[in-house]
Amino acid sequence: MPKTLDDLLPILERRLRKEGLTDFMEKVDEYFSSVAAELEVRRKKARVTQRELASRSGIDQAEVSRILSGRTQPRVGTAERLAHALGAELRVVSTSGRTRRRSSKK
Repeated sequence: MPKTLDDLLPILERRLRKEGLTDFMEKVDEYFSSVAAELEVRRKKARVTQRELASRSGIDQAEVSRILSGRTQPRVGTAERLAHALGAELRVVSTSGRTRRRSSKK
């Protein structure tokens, strides 16, 4: 069973290509690129280094770098931790325009 989106995406991509649904994978890539880009913008606005963000979020600095550069796709929980460390909140917006907040279960 895949543990991260990085593990799942190649499997999903193969299945979607087999069914002729390559546009879907492009949209998934765009979404995760936009999450990484938004986190990077917020980090720079806050004048926080990647090292500081790593310390605040409890995520390894090398992993923070990979996520913010778009080289790897974060788990939802990881993206949420990075957002919280920047004083932001991870939200999912439906195509109808309604916003749903991801609840944290601890």
